Amino acid sequence: MKVFSNRKGRSDFDSYSHVVFRGIYHECVEDGIRYILDLAGRLKWIFIESASNIFEAGYLFRQTIGGKWLYYDGSLYSEAYSLCGRHYVPVALDLGQLAEYSHEKALLNKALRHWDNWTKSSSPTVNGTSVLDTRGLSKMAFELRNILKATIPVIPPETIFVDYEVWPVIVSEGCRANCKFCCVKTGSEFRQRSYTEVRQSIRETKSWFGPEAVNFSSIFLGQNDALSVHIDLLANTAATAFGEFGKDGCFFKEKRLFLFGSPTSILEKSLSEFRQLDGLPFDRIHINVGIESLDEETLEIIGRPFKLSDAQSALNKINQIHSETKKIEIGVNFLLGEHTGANHLKFLLKWLSTANYMGKGYVFVSPMVGSNWGFGRIKRTVLDLKSVSKIPLFMYILVPFL
Repeated sequence: MKVFSNRKGRSDFDSYSHVVFRGIYHECVEDGIRYILDLAGRLKWIFIESASNIFEAGYLFRQTIGGKWLYYDGSLYSEAYSLCGRHYVPVALDLGQLAEYSHEKALLNKALRHWDNWTKSSSPTVNGTSVLDTRGLSKMAFELRNILKATIPVIPPETIFVDYEVWPVIVSEGCRANCKFCCVKTGSEFRQRSYTEVRQSIRETKSWFGPEAVNFSSIFLGQNDALSVHIDLLANTAATAFGEFGKDGCFFKEKRLFLFGSPTSILEKSLSEFRQLDGLPFDRIHINVGIESLDEETLEIIGRPFKLSDAQSALNKINQIHSETKKIEIGVNFLLGEHTGANHLKFLLKWLSTANYMGKGYVFVSPMVGSNWGFGRIKRTVLDLKSVSKIPLFMYILVPFL
């Protein structure tokens, strides 16, 4: 195994048609496989670059900091960028329900066994840091969950534009809505954490990251509706997290903040409170809001706890926020699938074709879990919606994070 330490990759998050690695990293190469490690010795990427007697070439895998594995599918190359804004479509192998990716999952497991055989036989170090086997990786993810005292079942779809490289900070637990259709519920009632709790968690998380902290320039405030917390806690938490790692020494220059909101929290917050958020020292602030449907029948079917008029008012408020702020970009989500009302797509198409786009924000459309729509139909529907949308539109790719 050839070992290379402190390699410098790209410092941007632009999408490329070829495989690139970002940040500062260590690399181990053997049998045509490139194992990319973070600066704390955690396995981050596996790229089967060339064919061997053991492996086929051209497969790219990625592990999130929460220990979840993604496969970056390049087979949709001609349409991938239109579907998700990237040249490779990330597929969450840990969801366990993707039979069509069983071959890729088997290849990943084989590459991990290959990795474990090497790490266990030689106990390697890179630049003085112990290299972790898969058991060590699982232990690290468990430690992060203990520090955060929470899971992170989902992160905003906009995080795909930073390769899901976000520093998690839990400012609130649970969700106020708990909709019937939701497959990423945390299992807890909504609770706003105290600033003391949050500050302690930030410090412990920074220690957990260790030297790898230099590779993170974006923060995610969780869990599923951080915008609902008091504006002072929200702003102070984001500023504290930025001060802990975002000021100096970060390899990436652009600093971003990500969080979820809801139609309710959008309407509850005043424009002056959004201007307060806009004053935070980030370059871009992304708020993701689940509108889900503009059809009253569909809202009832999926159990959304607000009226159609609230959804429409939230969309109007979002336009106001975009015009009143410089950094805030609010993305909105809508559902796809047969478990919706008869007029769901009709009303969505009408809104997309007439929406007032102000140069900020995205629309994400998400297939409902349990839908019988095949990927072909989902893909066609996404591309059809995209063709009429005044706002940049992409597929919401569900990525379990921690």
